[in-house]
Amino acid sequence: MKQISSLELKFLMKGLKKIQESKIQKIKQVKDAYSFELYKDKGKIYLIIIPDKGLFLAEKNYEGGPKDDFCNILRKHLTNQIIESIGQHSFDRVIEITTSDYRLMIEIFGRGNIILVNKPDKKIIRAIEMRSWATRKIRSNQDYDYPPLSINPFTLNVEDVRFYLGQKELVKTLAKDFGFGSEFAEKICEKIGLDKNSKEKKDADRIHTFLKGIDKEFSDLENINQQIEEEFEKHLKEIDLFRSDVHDKIEAIKKLQEKKLEEFVRMENTYRIYAESIYDSYPIFDNKLTRLRELQNQGLSKEEIEERIEVKFLPDKTEVLIKGVPINYKKSLEENANRYYNLAKKMKSKIEGLGKSSNKIEEKRMKEEKKAEKTEKKTSQWYDQFRWFYSSDGFLVVSGKDAKTNERLIRKHMKEGDLVFHTDITGSPFTLVKNPDKKEIPQSTIQEAAEFCGSYSKAWKIGISLVDVYYIKPDQVKKEGGLPQGSFMIYGKRGWIRQIPVRIAVGNKGEELVYGSFSLVKKVCDSWVEISPGESSVKEIHGKIKSKISVSLDQLQRIIPYGKGEINSN
Repeated sequence: MKQISSLELKFLMKGLKKIQESKIQKIKQVKDAYSFELYKDKGKIYLIIIPDKGLFLAEKNYEGGPKDDFCNILRKHLTNQIIESIGQHSFDRVIEITTSDYRLMIEIFGRGNIILVNKPDKKIIRAIEMRSWATRKIRSNQDYDYPPLSINPFTLNVEDVRFYLGQKELVKTLAKDFGFGSEFAEKICEKIGLDKNSKEKKDADRIHTFLKGIDKEFSDLENINQQIEEEFEKHLKEIDLFRSDVHDKIEAIKKLQEKKLEEFVRMENTYRIYAESIYDSYPIFDNKLTRLRELQNQGLSKEEIEERIEVKFLPDKTEVLIKGVPINYKKSLEENANRYYNLAKKMKSKIEGLGKSSNKIEEKRMKEEKKAEKTEKKTSQWYDQFRWFYSSDGFLVVSGKDAKTNERLIRKHMKEGDLVFHTDITGSPFTLVKNPDKKEIPQSTIQEAAEFCGSYSKAWKIGISLVDVYYIKPDQVKKEGGLPQGSFMIYGKRGWIRQIPVRIAVGNKGEELVYGSFSLVKKVCDSWVEISPGESSVKEIHGKIKSKISVSLDQLQRIIPYGKGEINSN
């Protein structure tokens, strides 16, 4: 699904104006889009926003799915609000929707973004993604600033147009300076009948006249809303098909590997038991084997031998069953035992090989995920599948939730310059301080990340009040064959943060919910509660703190480790 252009947005706005004076009744998530159910004049209509692609109006009520935190924020603030206006900012790919209390800024460029702004003081409440540029920042509690204003070709007079012509090829001026993009810049040159590589200023009059009548020249864009809806429906089908196909393939391979693993483990144990049985009951095996050979030398048949001694001849011409162990009676007991030991080693090697194969399957799955990102560009961020927070110094801190997410976090998202945190307790999450600019990571961030890592370890479940956390560089973390999912080898010197209290804090920073290390939450939040390991259920805890901080039961269930804890004094 392609990203909407500024010109398409200009045409789309004609139809979008009809949502003014509508009441926002419901907001839900449809895959990577947000659906607003609007009510006006005794009828319903749906505004669908795909942050990195565009928006459109639909009569169809698309089926909703799981909601991310940003969707919950939109529901909390915008439900029952009346839309006062909607408009395109200049000729930019920025749409502004205003209600009585809020402004919803939709930035349809780059990765796309939606920013919820408090209308009276222009402060940002929340965005899909917090970002920073040299000229502006998208951060909670900061003023919202528009992106740097580009040229609006529809406000230019002839002399303005002439000024811009001649500096570069005509098609580049139209595409970049005037914001039409390459596709429509080419079409404009063709419709006017001008050489796209021209640098002639004399073409200014013809171009200016064309821009004044552009609605007639591109009348096919009048149905742009329908075109976007059709693309969106194809996009939804692609996501479902891709997910189903990848899931089925991966699951089939995993089931096959699980069966093989079970068989290899069973065979290794069996061969090892055979070898140990021979040595544990050596006199019995030796006596029966000696007696068998004597009877064979006397010319007795297999049936007669089986009647004389407790052995059972097997279909293999050289094997008999003694005490449940197949023995080659033409070889010595030592040779039989060594054969089984060697077979056990061979099975162990196959088990380790299967572990390496599993790692390759995981790598393949990750590659498929990258393909999925192209098919379904998520409005939520990659780190939303993990636990995460921004440190008081502005560093992103991301932590695994289980073996599967630990594996994914380290193998896919650990980069040079990051700092890796872990504890020696089995069941600890791996935690990363992301550092793409390779800056020096402050001690305050290290402390906050260590508290986060330690508190979400199994120390919480077993009731330990203090835990030691170490940190290392990415090149000290290695995945080796045979290691289970989520486990890695650590090499080299470790830095330690000792005796960290096992606790988390949950608080409100304005309208934003913040959770994680106590030192961070206390520093940035207006109100908070501290929670330690204990036996109270999440529901019980929620009942006691909901009057102090704004947090839903669902949010708290995702925050409190292992679903139990106790409230400490604030």
